[in-house]
Amino acid sequence: MYPRHVDGPGDHGYLENGQCPPEYRIWSTMIQRCCNEKCREFPRYGGRGIKVCERWLAWNGFANFIQDVGPRPEGAGISLHRVDNNGHYERDNVTWTDQKTQMRNRSNNHKLTVEGREMTLVEWAEELGMLPGTLCQRLRKGWPVEEALTCPVKPRMPSHQWKRNPNAAKRGPKPKPRQRPEQPSVPVPP
Repeated sequence: MYPRHVDGPGDHGYLENGQCPPEYRIWSTMIQRCCNEKCREFPRYGGRGIKVCERWLAWNGFANFIQDVGPRPEGAGISLHRVDNNGHYERDNVTWTDQKTQMRNRSNNHKLTVEGREMTLVEWAEELGMLPGTLCQRLRKGWPVEEALTCPVKPRMPSHQWKRNPNAAKRGPKPKPRQRPEQPSVPVPP
């Protein structure tokens, strides 16, 4: 059993029909990620130095957490979000948000800075009206960032207008040559 990291569950009074609300699970897993070295996600949270504020670890920590953050809004994919990805879990750095915002705040996102503006690759692509894959491929091919962002995207030609070489070899395995059955040799009369 791992050591306890909170002073106790407290008497938060948030039980509904004898069950803890979903916020309780979120609060407890947040503590596990930051305080329990045996937790699978510890290296990305507590291992990076991210901590939970003392107020949320205290005797009535869950009640304090709900008081500071508020109940989770209704909707699919709403979860706890740290505004500063390198900051601690504390009142001013935590909010409820959707999955799209969460994904854009990951530490492994590719961020591009142009003329003092820093945004993720996906945000730049959305703003410029291009596919993120197009921008990603341009950068992988060695394009300078400014050129990758400013060069217009050529519209894709409809497939019925593609120029095909009628003499080109078809894709796929080559057919095996047909083998003729061997004919028995017939002796030729002298």
